[in-house]
Amino acid sequence: MKKILIVEDDKVVALINKRMVEKIGHRAYCCVSTGKEAIQTTKKTNPDVILMDIQLEGKMNGIEAMKEIRKFSTTPVIFISGNISNEIHEAIQKTGNATFLAKPVEIMQLQEALGKLVCSGV
Repeated sequence: MKKILIVEDDKVVALINKRMVEKIGHRAYCCVSTGKEAIQTTKKTNPDVILMDIQLEGKMNGIEAMKEIRKFSTTPVIFISGNISNEIHEAIQKTGNATFLAKPVEIMQLQEALGKLVCSGV
């Protein structure tokens, strides 16, 4: 069972993601809605995986938050967004140890992404 931090500003989507993570058999131990909270929570709790929305509350988006997190952590991240532009994909790849899922996320997609992370030693 992996400890997963969910970073999502839409409370309904956060709840759906939490339920999917738990149904797959992992522990969604915390849901936060801003990049700043994501950074602070990652420092405090050292999650096994971060499930990160790209558009967040506040001034910092999910990619910017991951750039800050990368200064102290190599925690794998699964980015989630409705924006599938080339610019977004390039920015995601620059954060390292990341994968991407397009919204709306289906449970099988999430399970496959988490499975790949588990197989890679996470």
